[in-house]
Amino acid sequence: MKRARYAMFAALAAALLLFPGRALCQKGDLSAQQILDKLLKTYDTVDSHSYTWLAEGMDTFTKDRQKEMTGNYESMAKKAGVTNEVEEKAKLVRGKYEIKFKKPYLQQMKVIKSDFTPSIIWGTIITYRSDKVKEDWWAKPKISPVGIKRSVKDDDAGGALTANWTVALLYMQYYKGNAELSRQPDAEVMGRPCYVIRYTFDWEKRPKFNRVKPPFAKYSVPGPIEAIIWKDMLGIEKQRNSHNDYFIDKEKFWLLKIEEFVGGKFHWRNTFADLEVNKLAEKDF
Repeated sequence: MKRARYAMFAALAAALLLFPGRALCQKGDLSAQQILDKLLKTYDTVDSHSYTWLAEGMDTFTKDRQKEMTGNYESMAKKAGVTNEVEEKAKLVRGKYEIKFKKPYLQQMKVIKSDFTPSIIWGTIITYRSDKVKEDWWAKPKISPVGIKRSVKDDDAGGALTANWTVALLYMQYYKGNAELSRQPDAEVMGRPCYVIRYTFDWEKRPKFNRVKPPFAKYSVPGPIEAIIWKDMLGIEKQRNSHNDYFIDKEKFWLLKIEEFVGGKFHWRNTFADLEVNKLAEKDF
C-alpha cells in the first residue's frame, strides 16, 4: 500500500516538473464559454454600478454628427464667449467620463474631458430616467443654469445612454452567434488579474451576420434605447472588426476592459475604472 502511494506521489511530482503549467491549471480551469456564463450569471446579482469610463480609439465621427451632438449648445457658447470648433479628420482620441447605472435602466454620464466632442460639452451631465420618461433624456451643460430636454430618437447623445454593463453584455451575447469564442492568456487590468476571452470574426466564412437579437427583454431595455443599440450592433458589418477582447476580473467576474481591433489593428478601447457595485439608489440620479 505504501509503495503504491509513493509511486503515485512520484508520478505526480514528475508531471509537475515536466508540465508545470498544465498540471497546475487543470483543476478548476475555465473555458471561454464558462467564463462568459459566469460573467452573465454574476451580472444577474448586480443592481447598480458606477465607474470612470476611459475611452480611447479612432474618432470616426463625421463633422455633421459632431454638430448634431452640439445641438442647442451653440447659442449658449456664443453667449459665454466659448469657441465651438469641430474636428473633421479621424485621429486617435481619448475621453474620460463618470458613469452611473441602475437597473432596470437609469443612466447618468458626466463628461469630464473628451476629444470626441467640442469643449463646450465638457462638464455636461446627461441623465436618462426610463422610470419617468422613456422617450427623452436631459442634458445639463456646465454653462447653463437649467437642463435641456432632448429626444432619444432624434438627438444623438454620443453613447451617453448606452455606456453600461447591460449593453456591453448584450453585445457579447449578440457576437456569440457570429464569431469564434476563445480564451486568451490571462492579463492584468489596473492591477487586477483577469481572464481574457476573444471573439474572432471571419468575414470570408461569415460575410453577413446572423441577425438574431440578444435578450433585450431580459434586461428590461426600454424600446427607444433598444433601437439605438440594435442599429449600432448592425454597424459592425460595415466596420468589420477582426477581433474583440474582453478582460474579466478573475475574482469578482466583473467586466473591466474591452478592446476592439479592425484589420488586426487597434481600433477602440473601453476601460471601466474606479468600479463600485450595488451602491446607488434612485436619488443618485
